[in-house]
Amino acid sequence: MNANNKLYAVLTGDLIASRKSTPTKVDCAMQVLEHAAEKFENSWSAKLRFTRFRGDGWQIVLEEPILVLHAVVHFHATLRASDLGIGTRISAG
Repeated sequence: MNANNKLYAVLTGDLIASRKSTPTKVDCAMQVLEHAAEKFENSWSAKLRFTRFRGDGWQIVLEEPILVLHAVVHFHATLRASDLGIGTRISAG
């Protein structure tokens, strides 16, 4: 593979039952995910970009696709450990 064929992983997620939650809790959950992205990037020396969209949606572009399963587990676990009572769905491609 040459440099022009670089692969990326894209994680797309949304918060589960965010409409039943308060806007403050949703914002806190998104902050938790954004902080988790920074922590993941520092821990794995992996470049990624976190973006929030549509209120309760988010997306991450990960430059190291081999780490995609680690990233999925990391984001689920970090949000669950936050004890906000909000989960996330994640798809990866």
